Amino acid sequence: MFTIYSKDGCVNCEKSRMALYIKGLPFQVKKLNEDFTLEWYMNEFKVRSFPVIVNDTKVYKSFEELQNSI
Repeated sequence: MFTIYSKDGCVNCEKSRMALYIKGLPFQVKKLNEDFTLEWYMNEFKVRSFPVIVNDTKVYKSFEELQNSI
């Protein structure tokens, strides 16, 4: 299961969601200010950009990183 940490208006967040959907990989989307805070996100992942995608074994810190791995 993948988790996409997303925010409104994020093109790469949507690209990540579509890439996982097209590949038939299970995912959930968590939204900034609904499911997590910016402070938590920055402390947890040490980044300021979106998205971060997490699965059981890896943290992908960009859409490009995810795309190159799936």
